[in-house]
Amino acid sequence: MTTYYEDYEIRLKIDKLLKKNAALESSLGKDSTKKEYGKVKARQNNIFDKIKELDLEFYKLIIIEEDRSN
Repeated sequence: MTTYYEDYEIRLKIDKLLKKNAALESSLGKDSTKKEYGKVKARQNNIFDKIKELDLEFYKLIIIEEDRSN
């Protein structure tokens, strides 16, 4: 089991990061430019790096899911 499921404080931190990621994702639309997509992707990568530091196993789970959706 990952730290996310075992440590309440880690879960709160990761959940906060995932909410930020969701907000970034929802800020893009069909009229967004490539530059806007690039900026969002860079910020998302930063978020995922922070999640990776907090819980590597949980990070692997969400990255696999993201790769499947692309």
